[in-house]
Amino acid sequence: MWYPVQDDATALLTSPGDSPGLDVRTASPPTPSELDDWEQHFYTLSETGAAKLGFTVGEVSASGSIKVVVAETSRSKTITADDGKTQMRYGVALRLVIRATSFEGSTEFNLPMIAAEAQLGRIETQSHLIVRGYVGAKLAKLIPEWREFDVEGYVALKRSITEIQQLITQDIENIRPRLLHVFDKTDDLLNDDQDRERAIGIVWALTRILDGSSADDALKSFPLGSSAHGISGLKETYLELTGSEVGGKVPTNQAREKAQGHLGRRLRLNQNWL
Repeated sequence: MWYPVQDDATALLTSPGDSPGLDVRTASPPTPSELDDWEQHFYTLSETGAAKLGFTVGEVSASGSIKVVVAETSRSKTITADDGKTQMRYGVALRLVIRATSFEGSTEFNLPMIAAEAQLGRIETQSHLIVRGYVGAKLAKLIPEWREFDVEGYVALKRSITEIQQLITQDIENIRPRLLHVFDKTDDLLNDDQDRERAIGIVWALTRILDGSSADDALKSFPLGSSAHGISGLKETYLELTGSEVGGKVPTNQAREKAQGHLGRRLRLNQNWL
């Protein structure tokens, strides 16, 4: 599967030694005149997946269903990394990144629907327009003004996007090819299972802190006791709120209040749920 990436994904994508990830180093990226693939892509990513790939998605929210939508127009070329195996696409791209929080949890994640739902106040959005691999000054006058991503904003943004993509894909002299995508044949680059296990560990710790349990007691009763990622989330949460990730010390009232604030009024994790 092809994954869109930003520069901030370097730690995830580079694999020194036995570390997980993909080695995307290359000595010779393509020249602008070699960019022979013209494509449009639309990705719907989980919030954690988007962050791993280097996309800035803002603060993590505890409410609603959160998705990150990436709509992209690109001109690129597929090449092989120095490892002789990893396939990459270098080129120039315009990307619109929308982070949408659906309070009702049922939004269809396409751009017109997101704009319509935002207009009605049913979802909360954050937008990020990215031009990657282009250095021409003509771009400055085409950048749209700041506005809400609602129906009117979507229509205006769509006009600007059309003009920008025509410029950046045709002005060869000002294209500086950048890494746009990597191909992971295992489809395991974004391991959501690990993220879920860590999230369960965090919520389990918050629930046990609220109940007044020590770190040792929480760890003993943790249903995913064989999950390194779950245990890591649990211990990190105890360390942050109580000052210690191990031991039999009972959480203070202040720590319990913080746990309540993170959990909200209704969310608690019961062992029978897992």
